[in-house]
Amino acid sequence: MRRNIILRVLIFTALPAILFAGAANASGLDLAQVAGKPKPAVEKVLGKADSCGTVSPSKVGKVPKCVFQGGKVEIVFIDGKADWITVYAPGVRFDQDAIAALGLAARKPDFSNAFTMRWKGIGGYREVAAFPGAGNEVDYLYVRAVTD
Repeated sequence: MRRNIILRVLIFTALPAILFAGAANASGLDLAQVAGKPKPAVEKVLGKADSCGTVSPSKVGKVPKCVFQGGKVEIVFIDGKADWITVYAPGVRFDQDAIAALGLAARKPDFSNAFTMRWKGIGGYREVAAFPGAGNEVDYLYVRAVTD
């Protein structure tokens, strides 16, 4: 009897979280749980990195870059924190609502043309950009959380 009660409690409390995980945004990435966080915290959210290497972007020097979720997410860690975040094929249209795939409120971009849309300072991040792919869908979303 006690086991049945415990099982029912688990089902009714955990099942909605399982069914609706990621429903808040199309990519399933909760940007707030990743941006600005160290690699161990990021791996708790995205799972263990598929691979990591070193890149040397201008103005930053050598920094680690890791690939997660089978190449769907790439993160450059600057000063030990997730800073430049790329989400590939988030499954959203190339329009001003695209940033909702990252859990951000949709708003008109600060810059927009046929090749990119950019939002400055949205959600407390330095910049978020969307780039189009085939069929008017977003090819990838790019976040510069802190470092320019």
